[in-house]
Amino acid sequence: MRFRITIAAVLVTLTSASCGASFDAELMVPFEARWQCDVQRSVYEDLDNLTGTFDERLAGNGLTAEIYREFKDALTDDVELRTRVLAEYENYCNG
Repeated sequence: MRFRITIAAVLVTLTSASCGASFDAELMVPFEARWQCDVQRSVYEDLDNLTGTFDERLAGNGLTAEIYREFKDALTDDVELRTRVLAEYENYCNG
């Protein structure tokens, strides 16, 4: 019995660790593109003001810093995702 509980505890721990934040590309692509455009159009008094504005935007879209980091990490390896952000950026910022 003790052996089964230990295995179950290990499985629950491993499953929980692999279930971190995940992002919705349909939400994140326009979020990122519009943030990149809007931040270039704005002037911030200091880094705290910029960070506060970004945090408010995250919260307003139901996002967390963890989800955003996961999305940014995915952009590193996902050419199609970067292409989608670029297209959305061009459409929003230049369109």
